[in-house]
Amino acid sequence: FGGRGGVGALDEGYVLTVDNLLKMLSIQLRLKNHLPVIIMGETGCGKSSLIRNLCGLIGAVLRPLNIHGGMTDAAIVLWMAAEVKRAEAARGERIVVFLDEVNTCNCMGLFKEIVIDRCLNGVPLPDNMKIIAACNPYRLRSAKSQLYGGEEMAGLVFDRHMAAQSENVGTGISDPLRNLVYRVHPLPESMIDHIFDFGALSKETEKLYIKAMLRNLLGVNDDDDDAGTQGAATNAASSYAYWSTTWRRQSALEEFLDVFTDLVCAAQECIRFVGGGERSSASLRDVRRCVDVFNWFAKNFHENRSAHERWSLEDLYALKQPARPAARKAVILSLAFCYHARLPREERKVLVETICKTWQELQVSAPSTGYGYGAHNRRRGQGGLYGGQGFYGYGAATCEWLRLDEASFNSVLVETQRRFTNEFNVGEGIALNEALCENLFMIMISVLNQIPIFVIGKPGSSKSLAMGLVQQNLNGNASDTSALRCLPAVEVFPYQCSPLSTSDGIEQAFSAAQRYRREAPGTVVVVLLDEVGLAEQSPHLPLKVLHKTLDEAGSNESVVGISNWALDPAKMNRAVHLFRPAPSVADLSLTAEGMVRSANLKGYLQALARAYSSIYETQKHPDFWGLREFYSTVKAINGLINGVGEARALDSPMLLNAVLRNFGGRPMETQGVVATFFKELGLPLLAQDEAPPIEDLIRSNLAEPEARHLMLLTVNNAALGILFDRGTLNHEKTEIIFGSDFPLDQTDLQVCVDIQRVKLCMAEGVTVVLVHCESLYESLYDLLNQHYSSYGGQLYVRLAFGTHSRLCPIHPKFRVVVVVEKADAYEKLAPPLLNRFEKQVLERGHVLTPQDGHLSDKLTAFCALFAEGAHGTASSSRRLTLRAAFCGFHSDLISSLILTCRARVRSRLEAGSSDQGEDEAVLRESLESLVWIAAPEQVCRVLSNERVVQEIRDTFKVDLANTYFRAQRHSSLSSFAASMLRAWNDDGAGSSSVVVTYCPLTSGVAQVLGSETEWADVSVITLHELDQERELRAKVGDFFKTALDGAVLVVQCDPLATSSRRIEHAKFILESDRARYRRQAIGPEANALARGVHTMLLLHLPRGTEKAVSISFDLRWRFAFVDSFHSAAVVVGLPEVEKMIGQSMAQVVAGLDLAKVLKRCVRPALSRVAYKFERTNDKVREQIAAVLAALEDPPVMALLDRAIHSMIAKASQGQGQGPGASEGAWLMDVAGAAHGDKALALAGTFEASLHSQILDALSSSLAVALAHMDRGDGLSLLGAQGAVKELFLKLFQASFDQMRVFELSAQTKHLPSRGGNARRAQASSVMVALDGPAPYTAKFPFSFFVTKHLESLRGVADQGGEAALKGQFELLGLGLEELTTYDLLRAYVHDLTCMRCPEQASSLSRLEQASFLWQVLSTDKALDSLPAIQMQFWKHERFFGLYCGLLAAVPQAKAGVFALFSGPGEENKSVGVLSAVLSALDPATPGWGGDGAGLEGWLDSVAAAAPLLDSLLDLVPSGEKQSLTGRWRLIGLFQLFVEDLCLPLGLGPNQVAELARALEDSHLESSKAVRLVLLKLAEINRGLLQETLGKVPQEFLCPITLTKMADPVSTEDGHTYERAAIEEWLARGHRRWPLTNLPIASTSLRPNTALRAKIENARSVDLGHFLETVLLDRVLCGEVDASSFGLDLVIDAVAVAAGALPLGLDMAEDLVPGIMPQQPGRLAILRELLRLPNLEERNAVTQDLARRVAAASADTLDHPLSIAYATVREEFLLEDGLEDSLGAPDLG
Repeated sequence: FGGRGGVGALDEGYVLTVDNLLKMLSIQLRLKNHLPVIIMGETGCGKSSLIRNLCGLIGAVLRPLNIHGGMTDAAIVLWMAAEVKRAEAARGERIVVFLDEVNTCNCMGLFKEIVIDRCLNGVPLPDNMKIIAACNPYRLRSAKSQLYGGEEMAGLVFDRHMAAQSENVGTGISDPLRNLVYRVHPLPESMIDHIFDFGALSKETEKLYIKAMLRNLLGVNDDDDDAGTQGAATNAASSYAYWSTTWRRQSALEEFLDVFTDLVCAAQECIRFVGGGERSSASLRDVRRCVDVFNWFAKNFHENRSAHERWSLEDLYALKQPARPAARKAVILSLAFCYHARLPREERKVLVETICKTWQELQVSAPSTGYGYGAHNRRRGQGGLYGGQGFYGYGAATCEWLRLDEASFNSVLVETQRRFTNEFNVGEGIALNEALCENLFMIMISVLNQIPIFVIGKPGSSKSLAMGLVQQNLNGNASDTSALRCLPAVEVFPYQCSPLSTSDGIEQAFSAAQRYRREAPGTVVVVLLDEVGLAEQSPHLPLKVLHKTLDEAGSNESVVGISNWALDPAKMNRAVHLFRPAPSVADLSLTAEGMVRSANLKGYLQALARAYSSIYETQKHPDFWGLREFYSTVKAINGLINGVGEARALDSPMLLNAVLRNFGGRPMETQGVVATFFKELGLPLLAQDEAPPIEDLIRSNLAEPEARHLMLLTVNNAALGILFDRGTLNHEKTEIIFGSDFPLDQTDLQVCVDIQRVKLCMAEGVTVVLVHCESLYESLYDLLNQHYSSYGGQLYVRLAFGTHSRLCPIHPKFRVVVVVEKADAYEKLAPPLLNRFEKQVLERGHVLTPQDGHLSDKLTAFCALFAEGAHGTASSSRRLTLRAAFCGFHSDLISSLILTCRARVRSRLEAGSSDQGEDEAVLRESLESLVWIAAPEQVCRVLSNERVVQEIRDTFKVDLANTYFRAQRHSSLSSFAASMLRAWNDDGAGSSSVVVTYCPLTSGVAQVLGSETEWADVSVITLHELDQERELRAKVGDFFKTALDGAVLVVQCDPLATSSRRIEHAKFILESDRARYRRQAIGPEANALARGVHTMLLLHLPRGTEKAVSISFDLRWRFAFVDSFHSAAVVVGLPEVEKMIGQSMAQVVAGLDLAKVLKRCVRPALSRVAYKFERTNDKVREQIAAVLAALEDPPVMALLDRAIHSMIAKASQGQGQGPGASEGAWLMDVAGAAHGDKALALAGTFEASLHSQILDALSSSLAVALAHMDRGDGLSLLGAQGAVKELFLKLFQASFDQMRVFELSAQTKHLPSRGGNARRAQASSVMVALDGPAPYTAKFPFSFFVTKHLESLRGVADQGGEAALKGQFELLGLGLEELTTYDLLRAYVHDLTCMRCPEQASSLSRLEQASFLWQVLSTDKALDSLPAIQMQFWKHERFFGLYCGLLAAVPQAKAGVFALFSGPGEENKSVGVLSAVLSALDPATPGWGGDGAGLEGWLDSVAAAAPLLDSLLDLVPSGEKQSLTGRWRLIGLFQLFVEDLCLPLGLGPNQVAELARALEDSHLESSKAVRLVLLKLAEINRGLLQETLGKVPQEFLCPITLTKMADPVSTEDGHTYERAAIEEWLARGHRRWPLTNLPIASTSLRPNTALRAKIENARSVDLGHFLETVLLDRVLCGEVDASSFGLDLVIDAVAVAAGALPLGLDMAEDLVPGIMPQQPGRLAILRELLRLPNLEERNAVTQDLARRVAAASADTLDHPLSIAYATVREEFLLEDGLEDSLGAPDLG
């Protein structure tokens, strides 16, 4: 920037060290060179202050943004946009934007753009705005430190112990930042590269800072003032240097300054040592607080000094002798306040020892060895915290008057705490123990000095109590004591934190406190963050908003945070800490002594404390029992001793009752807990059966007003039913609040509604039962803590919600009962929540009688036997197999079953409706109830085990098959409802049933029950479609309001779409509303309902998720399993399960209505039909429609019926022949289906799995039949009528049987084998045979079958002709011998064409091809039968193939060829075809033409027709062949002309046509033809010379160089350039593309290979080469009869060989060189001329050559023609005897 501020702009007291200067210079250089500045350092290392002072030095405006976890991208962009506007408005002003703690919020992408890219939403930032970012290190926690107890603590509902748990009850929030030192997000890689790491301050540097801060805050001058008066330090750094280097006697104040500095440094390093070396454990902020507290105590001691103490505040700061005791106490208390209070008990001793040793080492006159941790350092061989460096020389500071030793340090601290806390009125029953004294002292000092404080400790350590006492006692002038009246009043603004807290909520709490402070300036406002540690677990990182607030504390409001564990260093560093260590036995005894009134108990307090301490340390679940259990036990014993009447002595029953009540919830540890207490107290241990029952303990708790609230640990909410069924609670005086997890209920509104319900119950004394109400616990913090206040005899308690709280009246008898799952309590709920309750485990097994125990053993044995039969299980996996065998099975199910069945049996016995014994009836009903919840596949698995079936029958008298499949109704929901709703109507008002099914959820339940049963009035609610509990209550309430006799309410539940908790909630609502309906609407007239009003909870349980549902039997609900919804026989025509057991597949299929069932098989069957070609969707749809329509056609259905039954019968017989198979029987594989887990999962239901066996067999059979029908698209003929349909029906059966279609399919596994699982795995597709070269649509049914027979008789036809073929064809018995219908014969010819003729180009369709074939075959014979057609086809097959090929190659000839065959005449048809094709190809033909693309297409036609023309020419008579061959050779010349000249030069078709018309009456082997070619070449050469021909196409030119490209490349703008040119363009720094002027976003270049190939193919034209090719390859080639050459042609060829024009040909001389061949070409022409077989022609060649040589030069031998002639003759001489055959004379 340049700098305008100077040193005078530095903060007062800021220490400008060399380290700071280097950091500032480095940052300044980065800013000057436009480099990103990102500084990282530990909290408290001076990042923010350095940036602030740097801006002061350089005269820049600092705009800081304190970022916290609640900030969003939008908020940051909004703030930045305002700063950008300010910077743009003041261009001459230097602005530094400081983004502090950028990694606290998850906006890394935005910060990367701002800091690294210097953009905001893509717009560059102003040049006068510089960005500096600061962040904390992203670092994992190191080894556990001893700070805060060296252990993690637990929050109210957030689990800190279960590391494996990713979520917790009530929040479902994971904590990804829990293992980090600072709760920050990782930086992107692009930002990491620019980090400037400040690290942490070194010890030496930190000491400089500390001394400067003490000097500034204590007001020490640089001058040597013996009076030691206060003054302002003007330059702390120079002062320290002066005092450190001057050998002279210091003043008392300077001496004290040096000693105090050493003590603070020692405390700082001791804290870090205890913290495992973590530098962030202590910072300069602690130093500032230490000095502030020192000043406060100095003033307080001055104001409260005794009358005989005669010293002033100035005397104290001058450290004069009378004031030194007060200064000593202020030093000790300030160090204790900032450092001592944060440590555990043992580590506090280390700190005190370190401080005292440091002072003691300063008392020696020799140079100091530093200061350290006393014995701790000496044991480690350390010289001190500063590595043995000496800091004091002659005249070293001593401050002997401090007299620091461990005893005096502790006594000063304890005495001062007692003096302050004795002023508090703590109330009756509260002991001022060590914990409460220290809590009160620390909170009061922090509040009065407005220093933020975090109080950390386990539940029960009096944290909340202390805060409440501070609020109650500090009332300003209205306080109780004169000492407190001198202090300001305190007003507390509580905020209940939770894992769902947000930054906005915390900011609102501070805003409310600030508003109050403005209205009451004399009052100290305190923001109380209750359970602040929970907010740290929020994914929104809301506590980051505290950073600025805590930094500014002292000017606004006090902050008190209560937590069960330490927060991250960035927050702990900004506040003082109070850690409450676990109380000692003495502390516990002292606390208990203040709680009791009876002398009979005081003698046991030490023993009770020892017992608790032992139990606390050894409990298996950490902190499950805490201090509250101990305090409550003492209170309970005290209450029993001081009950009604005289005080009694403590006895064993009293102790046992108190221990069981307060140390419940862990039955596996109960005996050990009881034994520990009895052993410590020396009382006789009672027998286990003398312990009070669980129900009595619960009743005692509910009857005792002062007892803690109750938590019941249970399984599947069993405790809720037990409480009401056994009369412990009643509905009239109990309110049940079931926590809703409906989506829209997860809002503040629902929490407010539930709080309001609790509030009403509190006022009326109604017991509240909370089930799944985790969201309420935070708001009920004080209520669950029983933190009550009394005003005017009325009890009040604070109910909080976010920033709002209110004191609400509470009835003395109000109780809260929380029902939780036992597993949740052990694994998810946090100890602070657990410690607030008396805990008991209540399960149904606890209320069973011994008589019930015997029944439980029997039922357990039955379940184990059933599971063994179903799964063959071992005992190790019994629980899993029991859940699989019985839906919803769990450990408490049998207990619930016994209690329910016994109650029902007793009811029947009392009514006289049963004559069985009670136990026998209970066992019988229990077994039937268990069978009701078994799935059919499980029962079938058991039935497949004969031993287990027999054992069940003998032992339990249960016929399993008869009970399940006949007495009970499991097959479908409709059959269940039809029989069981009435049967289960116990009270006459209707039934309530829970129906479990594996059937997928469907919307047609009401229609099913309405159409298949008597229950027509059915209402359906789908649970997961509801968003609120209110919606469900409204729908259920409306149903019961309007329900008539026979109404049914069905609530459908999908455990995958809704939670088991919501299902339980719905069940509770149904239950309560039905009970209300029973009481209010029906009353005593229940018998008036003939059919009842029924409710049904329908659970659609996906297979494999059996754990999602647990069933507990009770009197209000019945439970059943059904397999499916519909009755299969009614809906799809398939049998029910019981009708398929023991039946063969053929028997089952025989009883089916195939016309109905096959409709379900059409699509599966067609899906198994495979084709060798692609088909369109429209074709598939047409095919499906045709098959479905055919199934409605009785003749076709009869055909399929016979074929399918035949295939099923053959398959059964085939499988019956295998080893171990029953003879001729393909049985339904019921056992296989029951054991096929995958098949069951796919089918959904067991019935569907069995049905799939039937459908698989039918689909496979139908697929075979359809595949045979669809050969040649035969299925398209299904809808035909008349003769075609008759022929189709006739030939299908014959072809299917004779071709052995089914047998061949079975051999290739197209039909699945036996077994449910194997069937699915082995079933494969049925391939449709392709009878021709390409797919076709047949017009003749099963033409492939007919053709196959006719072709098999070709040998007969070759020997005996058509008559023999007809005779043999008739013997086949196909009934086709009389088939002479013209349409069917034409249809057969069509199919024959498709099967035997190759598919041609699109120019000749199959229909045209078939019509053409008919014309060809009928040329010489009438087609009157199928054998006649076949004979003619064999005769004309070769010619027809050539004809079709030529028509495909030359479509223009199609009209002429078709006309040739359609007209009369006996001429040779092949000659006519050739003539028509050549005419179509001849450019001289009128109408021939086209553009360049047309010439290329013409070349393709010539190339395609060439081999076919040559083949057909070989078949025509020789008389016609010469003329046709000549025409074909001319077309070859035109082909060469187009390839070599027209296309490269872009000549149009007119040039070809002109040449063709000129040569129309000429032979290619004539002088005229050669001369015409020369003239055409001369014309072209003229155009080239005049540049009217041969221009380079524009696309070949580079847009930059305008030259032909050699290496074309494409760019992102879509254009092509020469690579070298565009690379040079980019290298010059251009930012836009040359053609489009678009910005360059990417410089990647892609080779344009297509254009490059096109450029390379466009070679330059060589007219001489073309002439050479014409003469050599077309005229003088060996394919031409040389005897037909004339001398004129020979002489013209010699002229070309000589490079001259033929005689008489007029042409400009400048055109000749360009059209003549090069020397090698002329030599080749001469060679061919001298090879002519005709001697006369050879002589003419040599004579003409001699003439040309003689005429040109006298030197004959040196003439080029002579040399060429000699070269050729030399070549000939090398060939044996060739010169003799030539007989050519020499030129001479």
